[in-house]
Amino acid sequence: MKAQAHIKEWLRSEGRKKSWLAEQVAVNPSTVSRWMKGKLVPTPQARIILSGLVGMDVSAKETWE
Repeated sequence: MKAQAHIKEWLRSEGRKKSWLAEQVAVNPSTVSRWMKGKLVPTPQARIILSGLVGMDVSAKETWE
């Protein structure tokens, strides 16, 4: 499963919004939207934080491509 799909499903199941996720990772909500649309790959540090939040290893750049 691609990182975007996993994160989208995780947000839905947890009842969270992309704006909440942006706050946790310390980025602008528009940055999260660009990640989710595949227009931008998160920085290595952001991918590590995301992995801890969503319970899936999304730290590898390949999971976003």
